[in-house]
Amino acid sequence: MPSNNPLPDLKTGNVSITIPSRSLAEFVVEAFTNIPSRRISALEGILNKLTIDEWRFLKSQVDSKTLCRDIVGSLPLELVTQIFSYLDVATPFRLQRVSKHWNRVLTSPDFLNPRVNSWCTPNDTPLNGEAALQADPYALCTFRAQHQHRFATASPFGYLRIPREIDIKNCWLCGDHILCTPANQPRHIDLQNLRTGKRWRIRTEGRAQIVKAVLSDQLAVYVTYHYVCYAFNFITNETRSFRLPKAMFDRLVCRDSLVACSGVVQGKFHISMWDFDTQETKTFVLNSVEGHWARTLQ
Repeated sequence: MPSNNPLPDLKTGNVSITIPSRSLAEFVVEAFTNIPSRRISALEGILNKLTIDEWRFLKSQVDSKTLCRDIVGSLPLELVTQIFSYLDVATPFRLQRVSKHWNRVLTSPDFLNPRVNSWCTPNDTPLNGEAALQADPYALCTFRAQHQHRFATASPFGYLRIPREIDIKNCWLCGDHILCTPANQPRHIDLQNLRTGKRWRIRTEGRAQIVKAVLSDQLAVYVTYHYVCYAFNFITNETRSFRLPKAMFDRLVCRDSLVACSGVVQGKFHISMWDFDTQETKTFVLNSVEGHWARTLQ
């Protein structure tokens, strides 16, 4: 019975290999299969020995093969999630129709939530319409993905036209709201919620012109040439006002429901704070402000 173990030649010391009782082709295939590593190097050596006819045959075999790989079906979910993070957010939803297995993987919360919520933080204001989808996680992910895709492709659900002739000094963005005033003889302010599309046009009393305008997450505030400060609460649709000397409106800011203005009166720096809810005004003087700072603020 022939042996498969190599035996040394006693005269030359060379090792001879006894081929088992089967075809040489089967032996070569099995030997290639059993190579533990560097199979590419072995394959390269074989290719270097091919004739033209053998290359032609090899090409016909390669052309009939597909080099595609089912990455969704063959890889762990963590790797699939990582791969799709480099693709457009709409891609997973489009590829859910490939097969039942792809649909099951690409619609699972473990896959969709990290992909879609990567654009969101817990502090973000919910999108308009999210509240009705909280009970359906897949519908919520689809809704958010639609907004992200439209943002990435510059295809918004809606848009706002801002006239060219605006006073850039009195144009403000705070949260979801934007405030603009006309550049020439402004007698109104335009306010819009960019998320919901709701608009307001707030006109001044007696067609008085606007000097300054500011915006907070609750109030649209403007001062007219009569030096009356008006505050419009766009949450409650209420308008209230207060009056101060002309010099006190050198600086104007607002936050939440509080309006603050300041100026130099008789060489001293005054700050007045007015609360929209209580309509109370508190004024205090900063005696420690140096002269050059006071002149800068004038």
